[in-house]
Amino acid sequence: MRDDLEIVFANRGMIPELKELWIEAFSDDREYVDFYFANRFTEDNMLVITVQGRPVSMISLLPAYLHCGQGRVRARYVYAVATKKKYRRLGYAGKLLREGYERIAEPFFLEPADAHLAAYYKKNGFFHAFGIREYEPKANESEEGIIRAAEITASAGREKEKQYWLLTVTPEEYKRIRDGCFCGSGYVEWDKEAIAYALIENDFCGGFAYKVVHDHTEDLLLFRMEDETLRIIETTLKDEDVLGVLSKLRLNPDRVIVRRPAKTNGSSFAMLYGNYKIKNGYLNLTLD
Repeated sequence: MRDDLEIVFANRGMIPELKELWIEAFSDDREYVDFYFANRFTEDNMLVITVQGRPVSMISLLPAYLHCGQGRVRARYVYAVATKKKYRRLGYAGKLLREGYERIAEPFFLEPADAHLAAYYKKNGFFHAFGIREYEPKANESEEGIIRAAEITASAGREKEKQYWLLTVTPEEYKRIRDGCFCGSGYVEWDKEAIAYALIENDFCGGFAYKVVHDHTEDLLLFRMEDETLRIIETTLKDEDVLGVLSKLRLNPDRVIVRRPAKTNGSSFAMLYGNYKIKNGYLNLTLD
């Protein structure tokens, strides 16, 4: 390791250079990068490599809890792994992962952006542990086949005379309902601060979050529009109730995509590093 290289936790004085590193690596809008550093960055959740005191590589290590055979253990979500172009192919990301794990001694999990990165992380000791199921909910079929999402939401509203009350959801309420519904082996539990950020980040991206009260039950619905597709990022509602709520909101997208836990066979979604046997765990509310 070169003499002028150090591995340290980031400080606030590094933020301007870290933002430039982020934009160079991911091409994200500056407005979003500013939003992240204003709302999620802390001096103990980003590890960096500096050369001559200036940050050239970084990883975020965001706190969470992993439910497994050993109970509920502290864990870290690895996010925004980036290195300046001039310093790539020198193994800096791997150094940060190893150093971070040695310092923190908690399991790491991450969501690789593509198959190439998944192969890279596999070489660094990660394994597939979390699955996800994404699909289009179907209310019924016509002779021509599955009817379009706009017709589904309209028919759901006519056929099901249910009352739905859509209320603002607080981070505390979201966490309580979420944990109560999904908690089990392989579940990644976020703390209140992480839930709060997920809600404001979804709002920043034009999405909505509701506590849905119906049939003496409280459920969650977190969604956003992407072009003409409505993506249900997380919900505890049944499909028929999802469609009923969308009808109440008078939303008529071309497609509706619902994300659910993969109880058996689902798409490989995220990877884990650590001595924990997890298969088809539930990880969501990551920063895609």
